[in-house]
Amino acid sequence: MFTKDRIEFGSQAAEDLLIANGLVDLDSVFDCGDVIPCRHTVKGVSVATLQDGDRPVRVYIKKQWRRSRWIPRMPDLRAGKAFWSYPLCEWRGLLRFREIGLETAEPLALFRHPWHPCLAAVVTQAVPCPKSLRLMVDDGTIASLDTAARATLADAIATIVHRIHDARLGWRSMDIKHFYPARRDDGSWRIWLIDAEGVHGRATPHLMEGNRRKLLSTIRINKDDDQAVQSFAQQIERHLCDGSPQPTGRPHRTQRQSQTSRA
Repeated sequence: MFTKDRIEFGSQAAEDLLIANGLVDLDSVFDCGDVIPCRHTVKGVSVATLQDGDRPVRVYIKKQWRRSRWIPRMPDLRAGKAFWSYPLCEWRGLLRFREIGLETAEPLALFRHPWHPCLAAVVTQAVPCPKSLRLMVDDGTIASLDTAARATLADAIATIVHRIHDARLGWRSMDIKHFYPARRDDGSWRIWLIDAEGVHGRATPHLMEGNRRKLLSTIRINKDDDQAVQSFAQQIERHLCDGSPQPTGRPHRTQRQSQTSRA
């Protein structure tokens, strides 16, 4: 029993699905699916299609096989996750988002080696929305929306950010490529989140402000952008500023650098 992998399932249905498709331990999970090329040397992602009866289920498998650093980062120490594996961070992050009512890629299962903490894998079901917000900006979808649709989407995105920060959570991966919006028939938006590896608790106002700045920076507004995209980014920024806690006390590092350069 000491060598048996530790497994957590998201639900009974998830357990039945994975077992029926032969995903019963770390070995079978690591061997499953097609590897997505990436630059990482200690972790990777695979994509696979499982069968739930006659229904295909697309899943992503995030895997880690060794530690990336031996000296933990200070933010991870403060968040109490310095010695967690990346799959464990993803699993806990998705669960925390879902606890506060946000929609995410469904966490199906977490597999961990019994005594090697960095040998782990997390299995998530793909979100039902085909396009990320990043792709919607890049392929012209955002620019093609009418003004009202862009305004309601900007408000929906800012509402998600406020809900995360109201729960005193931070999200280092707050990037528009991790937001997957789909428009409902009534004109409102339903948004799924992915990549919750960087979610952490005890977020300070400084860290929250950093999250907001990062989100806005990922839209990459420049002089060649369509006016509609620029307007969309400005709408998100206005909504984010409404009711956001403002940092007090010592300025954030980037603010200090900016003040020094102006001097």
